[in-house]
Amino acid sequence: MKKIKLAICDDISYLCEYFQSVFENEPDIECVGTANNTRQCLNLVKNERPDVLLLDIQMEENDTGVELIPKIKEIHPDIKIIMLSIHKEDDYILRAFTYGANDYLTKTEPIEEIISSVKKVYDNTSSLRPELAHIILSECQRVKNRQNSMLNVLNLLSKLSNSEFEILRALCKGESYKSIATKRFVEESTIRSQVNRILKKFDATNIKDLVNDLNFIKIFDLFDN
Repeated sequence: MKKIKLAICDDISYLCEYFQSVFENEPDIECVGTANNTRQCLNLVKNERPDVLLLDIQMEENDTGVELIPKIKEIHPDIKIIMLSIHKEDDYILRAFTYGANDYLTKTEPIEEIISSVKKVYDNTSSLRPELAHIILSECQRVKNRQNSMLNVLNLLSKLSNSEFEILRALCKGESYKSIATKRFVEESTIRSQVNRILKKFDATNIKDLVNDLNFIKIFDLFDN
């Protein structure tokens, strides 16, 4: 029976040694090497072509492991990657799966769970655990809500005159009424009158709140070259 070729990459050497000792007792898994930094990891993947890689999410820096995934996939597109972390961190989990990770486990999981994950990702029989599914679904909903907000705001922006649009964009960039008035060669009272018209079109009462909302969804990034 063909053994699963496993590689382990963690910048804490004794953890590599621990995992290696654990998998040595698995008759259907062969540990083909360990690595303690990104360079060693890429060389290990290139030279040994492991089927599965246990990859620490932090490595030398907080998210080095996540950023390493595309480079690993470029060397060995068929490799299965299981991310290991001390804690479940939503941002890292989402980025890891986006980049092509196959599973995400904490280092405190029972060792049986980690062994099982290696076998399942290799056999393509792994399923998304409920806690990970919840994180991903929540992010999908957040993205959907943001898209809906942007569509609504774009619709309202289309109702502004060119002058109102530029004034609102300037306010979102942090400019004051006075500086906007000076640039446009008008009185500050004129700018304030136009801001009042903008608020009415947005059905808003406070320009500061409106600016904060627009900056939160980064709406004007769409118009910047």
